[in-house]
Amino acid sequence: MDLDHIKKEFETLPLSATEISATLGLIYEPLSRAQLSAYRLAIGNQFSTFKLEQFDPVTSEEIQALRGQGLLVEAKSGTYKCPKEAINPAIHAALRHGIFDAICTCIESTKTFPKLSYGTLYSQSYEQSISGLRMALLRRHAPDKVQPWLDACCRFALGSVRRAVMEICGEPFDPILFARLHPGVQSYVLDILLEEAIWNQSNAIELRRWFDSNSPDLTPANMNAVLKATELYIWRGELDQALVWAKSYTSPQAVALQGAVMLLRGHPTDALVDFERALKELRKLDGSRAYFAGLCGFLYVLALLKENQVAKTKRAKTYIDVATRDLYGKDIPFQFIQLMIFAREGILNADEERLKIPATTIPAKMFQSLVYYWLDIPRLKNAKAILTDAYKTAHNSGYEFLSAHIAELLGDMGDAQYTTAAADSRAKHGFVNLVDWFEAQKLWQRQLTALSNLASSSRGAAVGPNLRLAWMLEISANSDDVTIEAHEQKLNARGVWSAGRKVALKRLVEDEKSEFTDVQDRRVIASIERNADYYGRSSFELDSDAALVALIGHPQVFWMDTPTVRVEVLAGEPQLLVQAKKDGFKVSIQPTINTTVMPVDVVFTKETPTRLRVTKIT
Repeated sequence: MDLDHIKKEFETLPLSATEISATLGLIYEPLSRAQLSAYRLAIGNQFSTFKLEQFDPVTSEEIQALRGQGLLVEAKSGTYKCPKEAINPAIHAALRHGIFDAICTCIESTKTFPKLSYGTLYSQSYEQSISGLRMALLRRHAPDKVQPWLDACCRFALGSVRRAVMEICGEPFDPILFARLHPGVQSYVLDILLEEAIWNQSNAIELRRWFDSNSPDLTPANMNAVLKATELYIWRGELDQALVWAKSYTSPQAVALQGAVMLLRGHPTDALVDFERALKELRKLDGSRAYFAGLCGFLYVLALLKENQVAKTKRAKTYIDVATRDLYGKDIPFQFIQLMIFAREGILNADEERLKIPATTIPAKMFQSLVYYWLDIPRLKNAKAILTDAYKTAHNSGYEFLSAHIAELLGDMGDAQYTTAAADSRAKHGFVNLVDWFEAQKLWQRQLTALSNLASSSRGAAVGPNLRLAWMLEISANSDDVTIEAHEQKLNARGVWSAGRKVALKRLVEDEKSEFTDVQDRRVIASIERNADYYGRSSFELDSDAALVALIGHPQVFWMDTPTVRVEVLAGEPQLLVQAKKDGFKVSIQPTINTTVMPVDVVFTKETPTRLRVTKIT
């Protein structure tokens, strides 16, 4: 049932039915008819102006009527809950009837409702934490009263501040309920909503409409929200408005956003000046390994590569190396750009598994498709249906910078209407066409580069001994654990690599820029954790799950017991397996997850004697 229909149903809903729906929506957990009657009686006792029969026990007829209207669903035998899409309309109806505060008071007065103890709240479930947080937000509680509820949400396996805020305020965004939030909470919530809107366009239409009609207050307190909105408007192609907001501040992020606008307007020299100045200031504040995430970072790297100069290409590689340490973050476009560099330099075959990284957001799909185009990979043409859906979502949500570039790629596949749409968007907003930034490199060109690199490597080997890191794996007897060791190997005069010797984790961490470690090695090294004891002495431990993920696609992985046998480490994805049985169907997840070991982050499967499949569980 769509949201507009649900809103119409609540417009004519009587007080008694509204009270049931709102109670279920606010408590956020299933209740029986007896429990609903108890809440109704407690709510009715708070009023003297309503007729007594309006607060009589809940009848089965009332329950069935609400179920028929789609405003209530059966959770399990004898209990009911409010559908997620009906919660906000139910709250609006409760506010109109004047019973919202009474419902909140009754829920908070129950024995099982969490009470603050020494500044901490302990909830029985994630749903109970969401219930308390929703009521605190909508009753305009100050930040110090809201924070314990956010902390309570985070104590559960699937909980996080971002998820909780999005669940209550962003799915969908409701401007009327947002206005009820405390001003100090509003700016915090808006930061999260805008950042999510950058990556999840389909959930952002109402937020975009609200932002269009509510000009932000350009004060220092609102800087984070305004700059996130600036990036959002660049994704939409609205460069003029984005530049106005970016110039309202002098922070490194604001200067980088100014550089992004200049670059997309066709002024790469001025843009690089802004990017470099912003990065210098950022690293003064946050350290030498700080970087700009998101659109500014992507465009800065592409601008460096577009210059086609050795020094700037090296800077781009270094920047990406820092950014890609978060392999499963939202900055996945950095990985696509990095793989493009590897492929164009002949280091990586364009058909390797690493180029098949799943792109789940539309910005990631755009950058993935651009890389496929620049590498002339046939796989791009097989993704036409995916790109068509991505174009529709971006276009309908008003993200014209995204939709224009996806349309340009679709037009290159032979559909002229998309080419026209892309040209119209560029003419309307005045941004450049990224598709033309790099000439598509044919397979034979990359192969020629690889041969040239191989010849150079052979000449270098004659000059002196070469070193490399090899990663040795050993799977436990019950196949539920893996030991990973780094071994330093030498290339002898006959061109054969030695068995190697084990390298201490401390040396790997403290000698991070060693000549024999490359980008892939440093990703694995990033999974080494440094711990300090009471006396300040350091110890080092390798996070085997994170290291396994980082070893996906690494060319130097071997078994400990057979150090000359190379192991191919591939990325896997969880799959749902449905098997027909005599009495129905059996549904299982592949690969099998050991539920006795929790939490499970990574599952590995030895498919063949030389192949290991690694699946990240999210």
